[in-house]
Amino acid sequence: MRKSIFLLVSLFSGWLPAISQPTTALDFSMIDCNGQFHNLYSELNSGNAIIMEFWMDGCAPCIVAGKALDSMYKELKATCGKVRYYQTVFNDNSHCNVVLNWYNTNGFSSVPFDSGAAQVAYYGGFGMPTVAVAAGNTHQLLYLNNHGFPTGDTALVAAAIKNFCISGSKTCHPMHKPWK
Repeated sequence: MRKSIFLLVSLFSGWLPAISQPTTALDFSMIDCNGQFHNLYSELNSGNAIIMEFWMDGCAPCIVAGKALDSMYKELKATCGKVRYYQTVFNDNSHCNVVLNWYNTNGFSSVPFDSGAAQVAYYGGFGMPTVAVAAGNTHQLLYLNNHGFPTGDTALVAAAIKNFCISGSKTCHPMHKPWK
């Protein structure tokens, strides 16, 4: 029995390093559901930090996470200005009418997109929502959670963006009040 457990643990431990998460964002060029063109790398090269939430229609945790991220985004946007918030449906089968209905019903202030299958696959998750934060001209990922987003992680996201704004971009300014 001990040998079986040891063998199982050894095999699993050897497999873990093969599973790696990306450290840089996946570039895309896309028109959002409001008709505006976006190129992720161009926006990152301009010194922006971009919060990306990939959601699924009918996913209650996606709405809860979206509201927490939206609130945090508004606070960061007011103090830094170089922060963007994208919400993208997880698949390529939902059209903008579905996305905009979800967006408007929940009162989000993000930029809504309708095609996220390639990005969800790249970030390695199908836990909904999948959340990634990228920043700066290195396109680095400051945060990635591909197994569903716990709203308590908004503090981690805010801290990562704050650190980027203070040290990684000369255009951002520290907040005048404590970060959440």
